[in-house]
Amino acid sequence: MTIAPTPSLKHSLPPPTLPPKRPRPTRSSNPLQIKPLGNLLFRPSNRFTRISGLGALGALPDELLLSHVFGQLEGEDLKTQGRLLDWHGSWRSSYIATFLRPSSIPSSTPLPTSTITTPTHHSDVLFQPSLCASFDPLPLFLSPSFHPSIPRLSGLNLTPSTLPTTPVILTNLMDTWEDLFEVMGDERPDYRWLIVGPTRSGSTWHQDPNGTSAWNAVTVGSKAWIMFSPDVTPPGVFVSADQGEVEAPLSLAEWFATYYKGAKAMYGAKAQDPALRGKMLEGICNAGEIFFVPSGWWHIVINLAPSIAVTQNFVSHRELPTVLRFMRDRPEQVSGFKLKRSEGEEAGGLDDCDECVSGVFEKFYRSRQTRDVDVDVDVVRGGRELHQISHCIGIALSLIGRNLQTFIIESDSYSLDILESCMDTFPILTSLRSFSFHGCGAPVTAKLRPSLDAFPSPATLTHLSIGTTYFSSLDHISTLLDHPTLSLLTKVDLPYLPSSTPAKDARYVAAMAKACEDRGIRLSMRGREV
Repeated sequence: MTIAPTPSLKHSLPPPTLPPKRPRPTRSSNPLQIKPLGNLLFRPSNRFTRISGLGALGALPDELLLSHVFGQLEGEDLKTQGRLLDWHGSWRSSYIATFLRPSSIPSSTPLPTSTITTPTHHSDVLFQPSLCASFDPLPLFLSPSFHPSIPRLSGLNLTPSTLPTTPVILTNLMDTWEDLFEVMGDERPDYRWLIVGPTRSGSTWHQDPNGTSAWNAVTVGSKAWIMFSPDVTPPGVFVSADQGEVEAPLSLAEWFATYYKGAKAMYGAKAQDPALRGKMLEGICNAGEIFFVPSGWWHIVINLAPSIAVTQNFVSHRELPTVLRFMRDRPEQVSGFKLKRSEGEEAGGLDDCDECVSGVFEKFYRSRQTRDVDVDVDVVRGGRELHQISHCIGIALSLIGRNLQTFIIESDSYSLDILESCMDTFPILTSLRSFSFHGCGAPVTAKLRPSLDAFPSPATLTHLSIGTTYFSSLDHISTLLDHPTLSLLTKVDLPYLPSSTPAKDARYVAAMAKACEDRGIRLSMRGREV
């Protein structure tokens, strides 16, 4: 099935009029007629509005008043000590009933609250929402000067595991699909949503939950996307050390009005620093197209027209190691799962797992074990690319790494590359006892040392087998045996390197045996003890 993309919104609408650099709130966006604090310099007499209205509390900044005083109190809490004689459901209604109600109108008759204005009150905190309400970010994307940096790609012949590792807009449906969370049945997390929103609505900065990736298919309208790679936190967003708490501007308009221009200059396609250039990506996804969000990417979305979209979070084999680590190492941040109630509770019920996340990793882990995860390098190496081999091994290590006791890499062509690409999973191999590496035709000591550095501490390895046919020198072998990861080593299998001179071979074997004997290690060559 192929969905034909609609014409670009940029060409179907008339050229927009760019907004002024600092928009001026209209009467409708600023009904209270609040002024920014700086304007008080030109109206010094207006300072008495704050003094008469707040009394002694006027000495406190607005941020503190809103968050730690008024934000902690109900309206009725201040009634008895203040000037309000009765409470009418809200501050505005109570104020009007107390001070503005004509005597001819019964007290039971509600009065409109839109008559209240505060043209002499100056506050940046209260003025900011009005400023944001009047800011229109759409011209930023509809201007002829906007150049998208997120590419379009046909989804035909793609699979979830062969999608790009960066955001992309798909112009066709993909032929195949997979979502490994399906193994959890009804207990799987929330994952699919229908999203409907008017122009200028959208979502603020976030990463998709549980380490998942996502697709977003637009059926009506168009959406502008801004993406930041996982290694860069978007300007204006603050993340706690454990990544459990995220603070960001409350509204889309606030971020666009305050941070967009600077973020694009620092991280956009024309950023001066090559290391930061391209970390921020932008694009427009039109009706009939699908936006792919890779795991870990920060994103913000704004509707350029009234829009309808379907979105789904998923886990393919490529995301699986990331999702497993997220669920295992950050259980307090796992969200959306529905776990069956325990015995004695209502049968068949499901509990939202946001508040009871213990056991989610174990349940998914056990569910994954019912699926085949068979890594056979001898088969894989025949016709697949290296990254697919390493990917399969990474999945296996992520699933059984903590209980794995024997790890063997054996490949004629790819052994060194596989070793290097799997190193990020080595720290979880806390039960590993035997490590075997078999390859050919390359000096391996330089590759083995960083691999051994990646193994967990304290040391657990007791058996090391190296089957490669090349070592640069005996000294390199000795240095390798002194690595801290091998401090518990009791046996080592090393290659026998026959030369044209038997006497030279004998000296080599004797030297190897002496190096192992000095360290209390039994030596064997090609399976035969020396």
